[in-house]
Amino acid sequence: MRGGMIGPYLQRGEFQINGYWSRFSADETFRGYDVIATGSVLEGGDTLNLLGAYGLTRRVNLTAEVPYVLWSYWSNVVAGTRYYQHVHGFGDTVIGSRVWLLNPEKNSKQNIGVSLGLRLPWSESNYQVPYPNSKGNTIIDRPVYPAVQPGSGALGLRLSAQGFRSFKRFSVYGSGLYLFSLKKQNDTFFRRRNESFRPHSCGRKSPLYLHAGFLPFYRWPFCSGPALETVLAIRWRPDIRCAGI
Repeated sequence: MRGGMIGPYLQRGEFQINGYWSRFSADETFRGYDVIATGSVLEGGDTLNLLGAYGLTRRVNLTAEVPYVLWSYWSNVVAGTRYYQHVHGFGDTVIGSRVWLLNPEKNSKQNIGVSLGLRLPWSESNYQVPYPNSKGNTIIDRPVYPAVQPGSGALGLRLSAQGFRSFKRFSVYGSGLYLFSLKKQNDTFFRRRNESFRPHSCGRKSPLYLHAGFLPFYRWPFCSGPALETVLAIRWRPDIRCAGI
């Protein structure tokens, strides 16, 4: 659910399927909150997220989210030459439930929902591509950098909250989520510059993501059904990090 973009309430036995596309890119390297390099490491990608919900009651829903990495990359300069690691495939599925805190029968235009999800580590967490060693030779298949691995290799718990308020011609909404990994490191190892091995992190310390937006309603002239919805959204990651469990 993204702030009631396709009707927030489901009747018992109803289901809903929707999705959204996201893109990210970065060219700065951080140590803590300090930028230590710019332009040497590049990473980014595009992901299609498919979401489904099933109404147990109007107030309680089962939910599922399946991400598919359309294209993701990580790049670094090795011995004077820039090399790329490209990745695609399904990410870890999250299944769970959502409960609306306010009675939907009495709150058709506003509500707050809380969700608890379980991240299932069924996707690839040891994705490998041809990549050189630190001297720029010996190109063999190596695990891609942890930041672009499709899977985590560990179970996780995801806590999230959503809220919306509808007005006559528009709605405002917001959401936030935090992911706890139940395992600090998985079984995938990657080589550091000194050719030693180190396990991949499973995202034990995950940033808190907040999402807010403004949803105006606009009906295209050729539409005889429900109005097409135009979304203006803001995604913000505050500098808040909490230890996992």
